[in-house]
Amino acid sequence: MFSDAISSWLLFLSDPEPDSTHSSAVHVPRKRLTAAQAIELWSLARQHGVTGAVSARWNSICQRAGQECIVSAMDRQETAALTQAIRAARGDWFGFVASALFLRSRTRQVLGAFDRQGVSAIVIKGEDFADRLYRQPGLRPFRDIDLLLSPEDYRAANDMLPGLGFRASEADLKHSEGYGEISWTSMTPPEVSLETHWNLINSPAQRRQTSVTLANLALTETTVDGRRGLRPTPASLLLMASVHAVLGHRFDRLQQLCDIRQICRGTAGSIDEAWLREAARETGATTALAAGLEVTSRLLGDADSAGLLQRLRLQRPHGIQAGVSRWLVGPQTLLHPEAPFSKFRRTLVREWMKRAA
Repeated sequence: MFSDAISSWLLFLSDPEPDSTHSSAVHVPRKRLTAAQAIELWSLARQHGVTGAVSARWNSICQRAGQECIVSAMDRQETAALTQAIRAARGDWFGFVASALFLRSRTRQVLGAFDRQGVSAIVIKGEDFADRLYRQPGLRPFRDIDLLLSPEDYRAANDMLPGLGFRASEADLKHSEGYGEISWTSMTPPEVSLETHWNLINSPAQRRQTSVTLANLALTETTVDGRRGLRPTPASLLLMASVHAVLGHRFDRLQQLCDIRQICRGTAGSIDEAWLREAARETGATTALAAGLEVTSRLLGDADSAGLLQRLRLQRPHGIQAGVSRWLVGPQTLLHPEAPFSKFRRTLVREWMKRAA
């Protein structure tokens, strides 16, 4: 059940840098939570990948002013239930952080094998976002490995993966060919999910409007664990994060907005705004970029994303204005994506994006 109090507190607590100079303008929610609402908040934090930030900020507030600033008076049974919910959420989070360490090791193995065969790939989203956008990478756990390759290297990489212990996952797809990714699962435990992409847009239908390949990204040289390679610039990170949140998932996870907020804060470095504006136009991602920035600035109260959106002066076709995303994406749509109301609005987001670049 949707609750304004729960959404207000969750959006407030999800900030991983509440004391930074770039801290969001969201004020402490005035309405305290009931025990049942607090339990639901912790459940939502896990679902949306923000347990680490919520836990840290919850502890900070409780140490400074007491838990009663967040949760109204509870009896003994309610206190025990909330304590158990918090322990469970934190336990799940620690598990994700631990599994991410193994994913990192597996990524190094795969990229090392690719390098030896002259196949170039870059890590996108998960590990790269955790390391570059968060001062504590554990605040941004990830569940799989995502690799982006050029169309030329894509086939060679996929031919190599069975020999590296991965099996292509079977999927019931609408189109017989032309998808932008292949999903893989390790053949031996522990299970690892890996995706190879030649395009950030998986759907052939959506790619009629928007297409983002490795060649569309600005890259810089880097060295990780002694291995030289390439990684996306901050502007490229923002392009990818917006496409991922808007086109890939249609705003179904708070973590995606937190990523956008961190990029706009400059955590990964300064953003080349001229390049970003032109890249969004060339790839057909202008509307996705604008929507990602608008929703992030509005729901998270983030001045950095709002300011960037204003400076970019993106030309959106068909008279699309901020009011469209404001009507389609509110706290309920984001935090309860599978509710009937949210599914309907997220379907409209998909149709909107199919018609707008």
